[in-house]
Amino acid sequence: MPPRPLPQVQSLQGACNAVIIQPQGKPATTFISMTQNGTAPTSVLVQACTRLIMSNQAVAAQEAEIVGGVPYLLTIEDFVRQPIALTWGFNQTTIQRADANAQYYDIIAGLGNVRYV
Repeated sequence: MPPRPLPQVQSLQGACNAVIIQPQGKPATTFISMTQNGTAPTSVLVQACTRLIMSNQAVAAQEAEIVGGVPYLLTIEDFVRQPIALTWGFNQTTIQRADANAQYYDIIAGLGNVRYV
């Protein structure tokens, strides 16, 4: 299956909302709570997203969704791995971890290519 286009967003709030409103997967209740439904101030969103990106438990939850039949699960890592994430306030370590997580999700999705471009 071919890659899907990554939704175009201009802000971290937009990225969080794209993850929240996606039609596939279980409702992201922890993500919704931590990001105040995607409406928290940018500084709060950066902290919340960083905690989730760095969390092995969160990665395992994403993995279970993807392997469980949701190969195109849209994750915050899909956005934070993009160059724009520096302008949102993420540090290089978090961006690199987001990229590594997203690459892992691409592999376990079993599509033979990346999930989003």
